[in-house]
Amino acid sequence: MKEKFDWFREQLRRLLSQPEIGDDGRPRNAVGYVRSAVESAEAMASQREALQNWADNAGCHVVRWYGEGGRAAGKDPELDKLLSDAASDARDFDAVLVWDYARVSRSPWGLLEVNERLRDLDVELVCIKQLPGSDVERR
Repeated sequence: MKEKFDWFREQLRRLLSQPEIGDDGRPRNAVGYVRSAVESAEAMASQREALQNWADNAGCHVVRWYGEGGRAAGKDPELDKLLSDAASDARDFDAVLVWDYARVSRSPWGLLEVNERLRDLDVELVCIKQLPGSDVERR
């Protein structure tokens, strides 16, 4: 049990101490992922706008958007498509932008699983709400 806890703690530490995208000075292609538990066009648009503004300021190009509203966490075909596209030989992005980690999964284990799958593919999961110096309003 202690080994599992230590692994979990280390994974969370790595996730929360992620570098800002583009730290290496090169332009980055990313996809945006937005999700709302309710069918709310306003919530989805708000997340997308915040992600696009952050990407513009970071010199990052958003090549595609994924996400939809009204889906329970863990049952999002858009997230499945994003993960499938990330594993594709034709992948045209190296980062996934999310507004909040809770948009990816409500479960810490689910979040870590998605992050690990992306990391294994050399794709960075970037949560703009968690970044130091982010001007995103914290709710």
